[in-house]
Amino acid sequence: MRSLRTVAMTLGFVFVAISTSQAKTITNYAYATDFWGGKVNAIRTSDNTVVATIPTSSPWGVAVDAAGTVACVTNYYAGTVSLINTKTNAVTGTIQVGGGPLGVAFAPKGANAYVANGNSDSVSVINTTTKAVLETIQVGNYPYSIVVSPDGKYVYVGNSNSGSVSVISVGKKKVVATIPVGGGVGFLSISTDGLTVYAPTFNNTGSADAIALIDTAHNTVVNRLYVDGAWGAKVSPDGQWLYASDYIEGQGNLVTVISTATQAVAATIQVGASPEEVAFTADGSTAYVTNGNSGNISIIDTASFTVVNTINTGSYPIGMAVMGGR
Repeated sequence: MRSLRTVAMTLGFVFVAISTSQAKTITNYAYATDFWGGKVNAIRTSDNTVVATIPTSSPWGVAVDAAGTVACVTNYYAGTVSLINTKTNAVTGTIQVGGGPLGVAFAPKGANAYVANGNSDSVSVINTTTKAVLETIQVGNYPYSIVVSPDGKYVYVGNSNSGSVSVISVGKKKVVATIPVGGGVGFLSISTDGLTVYAPTFNNTGSADAIALIDTAHNTVVNRLYVDGAWGAKVSPDGQWLYASDYIEGQGNLVTVISTATQAVAATIQVGASPEEVAFTADGSTAYVTNGNSGNISIIDTASFTVVNTINTGSYPIGMAVMGGR
């Protein structure tokens, strides 16, 4: 007769074998909104194939929660947010927010997200589990983009028509500072340590297009990086690089790569027409760029600063987010 230890070990090996055989590979997706096409493209990042097109209404911005389970999509004309289950790539709910929602960002933990309502001059704080609006906070004129500090304590809102950035205290549930940056404000980004917010500004009066560097400890602009057609900005996951998109048609259609340490330009990458938002995979090896007027997405190998693939999405892609990425 076998000992209990032998039986237990045998059962343990059987359990491990079954568990291993039943283990499922998690598929990672990048999500790109197609504004005029009325859909969101789900792209499998392992082979950069569009595996699903998810119908929504005038989708603009998109963000994925830290757990990688929910993609939140703003619908500009509908004044709503669509919630997409990333496992099924199906819409599981809709939340009514303010007028003309544009940018959206999740808190670093949990189910709360922040939505910039362009036509309502406000930010909606929503919970994607309860599908409820928790707070509405007034900000500047035509809030366009939004980022959250890594510790989740502050939300930064780019007010395009005010030429400013509003700073919201999550704890106080109100604006605690307004920072003039000049010109229209595009896609904001925040450094991995939360010490710097990058605010692309365009059509500046008396100066060229630039990215304003905001010191978050003092909520002041401490420097400007001059980039032609400054529209979007995104810091790489390792914090070393800032990718800046040049939206202006005919002025290059470039992504400019800037060292965050030296603030020097390391590379300029030719992409499609009117590049909008940049998003990185979690390991930072790949960057995705939505090209509005080209109706496609440029895929950049960040090691070589070169475009290695292009995905045709149709119509006008704007928002871009990657599960587990930045």
